[in-house]
Amino acid sequence: MDPLFDLIKKMDAAEKGYFKKFSSIGKKHEKNVGEILFDAIDKMKEYDETLIRKKYRNEKFISYLPVAKQQLHEQILRALANFHGETTIYQTVDSLLTQAQVLFQKSLIPSYRKLLFRAKELAQESEYFSRLGDILEKEFHDVTSQIPSREKDERIEKLNTEIELVSIKELNLRQYIYLYARQMSITAESYQIRDVEIEKRHREIMKHELMQQEDGALSVKAKLYFYHNKFIYHSVFHEEKEAYATAQKMLATCESSVIYTKHEPFPFLTAYLYVLNGAYRNNDLAAMEKYLTQLRELKFDIESARTAQFMYYMKNALFYFSETKNEIEFIALVKEADETLQRLNYNIRKDYLLVIFDHMALGLIKFGKYAQAIDWLELYRNKFRNNLRYDLQTAMHFHLLIAHYELGNYELVQNLIVPVYRFVVRTGQQGKFEKLALRTFRKIANPLVAKEHPELLEKLKNELTTNNKEKVTEQNKDLSVLLLDFIESKLQKKKYHEYLIAKD
Repeated sequence: MDPLFDLIKKMDAAEKGYFKKFSSIGKKHEKNVGEILFDAIDKMKEYDETLIRKKYRNEKFISYLPVAKQQLHEQILRALANFHGETTIYQTVDSLLTQAQVLFQKSLIPSYRKLLFRAKELAQESEYFSRLGDILEKEFHDVTSQIPSREKDERIEKLNTEIELVSIKELNLRQYIYLYARQMSITAESYQIRDVEIEKRHREIMKHELMQQEDGALSVKAKLYFYHNKFIYHSVFHEEKEAYATAQKMLATCESSVIYTKHEPFPFLTAYLYVLNGAYRNNDLAAMEKYLTQLRELKFDIESARTAQFMYYMKNALFYFSETKNEIEFIALVKEADETLQRLNYNIRKDYLLVIFDHMALGLIKFGKYAQAIDWLELYRNKFRNNLRYDLQTAMHFHLLIAHYELGNYELVQNLIVPVYRFVVRTGQQGKFEKLALRTFRKIANPLVAKEHPELLEKLKNELTTNNKEKVTEQNKDLSVLLLDFIESKLQKKKYHEYLIAKD
């Protein structure tokens, strides 16, 4: 993709309007190259530089198009920085410090101190420790310029105590961020633990002294990283009750902190993501409905927060409406997801693009719309496949096998088994479960075998059930539920979706 095209396509109408005004300042009587190029790219659905060169071949800027594009990219970023100058509390603090510095240079000290005090209040409120340290340093310099007095000496000691505490909290927060980064690195490829080394790395994080007690977190921000790491740990080891309880604490912390209710939406959104996951895995569908409603109703000024809200809501709402067998709401949601993804030009986090595609497909399978499910699965495989979340991509392969099987494409199922096995091996997902699952499909891809030998299916079902008691490196809880239901549907001589309807 083209960085300039991507940036323009992520701008909303207000941002585009502001940029037009911003870029036209001082250029009323001359051709605005940036605006010409901006409009040309904005009208495109996909970036096509050949078309630009052809359409504007007589314009001078074509001879230096790469430079013109870079200049336009920088101009847009300056405009957006100006437009969103005080969107977040952190930008407000930075802006106040910049203004205060101007006043200091003009020797307007009383006004300088007033802005510095306001910046300090906001930095403390938002736990903006790095800037808080800068502000305290400025206060040190300010107090040293005052005449000697007892009050001056006391002020210096108080400032020293403050800066020491800020330094301790900042270091503490950075240590939690370090543990978070380590954990996210482990789960980037897969949430399934498929070898003892991965298991060891997860356990090492939880053995760190800062992960032993919640009190080790010295700030609200640090506490949220503590909850995040605990939630992921409990999730990957299938400790569902503990994960859910941790997620609920994380959400409660966000709700009680002005940092997250007013200033920093992303941990707040992540807390909703986690409680929704916990509610689903603990079969608390009433709570899941409540959290989905709350998440849907949140309002954000920041575009990236609205995109995250869309991702987290869609991931869970698609699952919820398929689980509650609300086909009308589910189909409406698929349409909404499709339209939103197209509007965003599919520029969302790659792992969530994968999740949303797969959850749409899985829901369609549950409602018996197998051909539509295959269309979504193949669209992802052919256009968006990436080197991440191999556990989800493995699940996607099995969903594809089920859809083709239910459509009667038995020979195609047989032909897909070897490529699926190669993918599973290549990506390190070859646990005992995956081997059993592929053997299941290989055995029943001949419908006569499945029909005439129910004892074979019973044997496979028992093996899969027993496997759920194996060590964590051999399990696959989500796929296990799906495959056991699929086998049971064949034992009852029903289509997969028919069995699910009758099951409840």
